[in-house]
Amino acid sequence: GRRGGGGDAAEAVANGGRKAAQNGHGAANGAAGASASKAAVPSAKPASGGGWASSPVLEVLPYAVALWAAAATLWYQGWDLRPQQVSANKPYADFESFFPFYMTEHAVENNRRMHLVGTTLVVLLTLREPALILAASMGASVGYCLTPLLMGLDTGAVEGLAMVAVFLLATRKLTGRWSPGVAVLFLGYSWAWVGHFFIEQNKPASFIYPVYSLFGDFRMWFNVVTGRLAF
Repeated sequence: GRRGGGGDAAEAVANGGRKAAQNGHGAANGAAGASASKAAVPSAKPASGGGWASSPVLEVLPYAVALWAAAATLWYQGWDLRPQQVSANKPYADFESFFPFYMTEHAVENNRRMHLVGTTLVVLLTLREPALILAASMGASVGYCLTPLLMGLDTGAVEGLAMVAVFLLATRKLTGRWSPGVAVLFLGYSWAWVGHFFIEQNKPASFIYPVYSLFGDFRMWFNVVTGRLAF
């Protein structure tokens, strides 16, 4: 009797130990799984800033306003900032005197049509990506302010490159991408230059007056859209 009771007791103790070991192993696995789950799920921390407070538009806007103010003041005051020695390639002091010459360089209808296609594509792309309006206005303002100061140079390379650089940098800042700005430049200039080199067979005015030529493209487009100029 004692031996049988002792054997049962020993077996019960052994079974209890096995169950405890199994329970301990399960608890350890559960704790490890919980730790892994916590590590896999990132902690949800509130984002700093956000909304308009961190908008790229607000970061760029002060610079844009300063450029607009400089360009508007120069236009309104009509200051003659040209150097004493003006290049023979640049006889036009302002856009209004330049525009009649611009139209003579676009006398062939098919050349004008090429320009209108390119400008229309630019307008459509800008409507799809409105930040381009802000970027373009900044680039044009820089170019406009530099144009009279650089009348002593034979080409418009400096003001043209400055205008393009500001436009592309502003586009990158506002949209996070270079591609919208590159697309605008490609669509606008490729159609226009094909019209000049292969149809009217003259040099684009943008090589000498890059800013005034750009303004001329949009004025001609506006005149066609409003019926003032035949397509």
